[in-house]
Amino acid sequence: MFKFKRLFLSKEIRTVFVLIALTIIPLQGYANTLIVGLASKSSVKREAVREVFQALFPEYELDLVEHASGSEIAEQPVGKESGILGAKNRLKNGQEGSSKKMFDYWISIENYIEPALEGFWVDRAVVITQKHGKPVVTELSREVRFEAELAEAAQLNTPRDYQYLSTGFSVTAGANIQIELAKKGQNVAKDDWHSAYGGVSRKDLIKEALFRALIRSAGIYVPSSILEQAEPGA
Repeated sequence: MFKFKRLFLSKEIRTVFVLIALTIIPLQGYANTLIVGLASKSSVKREAVREVFQALFPEYELDLVEHASGSEIAEQPVGKESGILGAKNRLKNGQEGSSKKMFDYWISIENYIEPALEGFWVDRAVVITQKHGKPVVTELSREVRFEAELAEAAQLNTPRDYQYLSTGFSVTAGANIQIELAKKGQNVAKDDWHSAYGGVSRKDLIKEALFRALIRSAGIYVPSSILEQAEPGA
């Protein structure tokens, strides 16, 4: 679990958050409110974003605007490049399709898989943040390892003429993981199976990466020794 309460016990970290808050002055006409666009309507992503912003900036009201945004890549992205491309496409489509134009932040998230050690693949989340008027910041979550045959099955079930074959598979590894765990009596969602394999939920993995991305978006250098206090188990 992401231990936000521990963060506020550290003088150094409290100072970091004050500096961040000073760099995120809400847009004129929206005093005391942070307007955050999320390029998705996923409940996992929504709760991760909401919890991070509310924990870091409790003095602000959070106006979280969700927008269903297409990734324009495979249903199951394969490789870091595909994951980043999908997150960037979601961000672009969300920004272009939203009727609400004044945002303090936009957030976009895309998970991808890739081969790792022999016999295993890993899943990671790409988390993109963009502060108003600033460049995009990209962070990666920690990886979660799973058996290679679950990814290989997704590949085998993907048609050769699949429109997005160059970026991945038409079937997700998560769908296969869901089936395999159900055989063992474990019920998990196909897009939120991570705690069964890595001991940490997808939501918390996203929260960790989003925290680091927000620090970078603020343009503040934070020593790794301080950032480590915000990691699980600190």
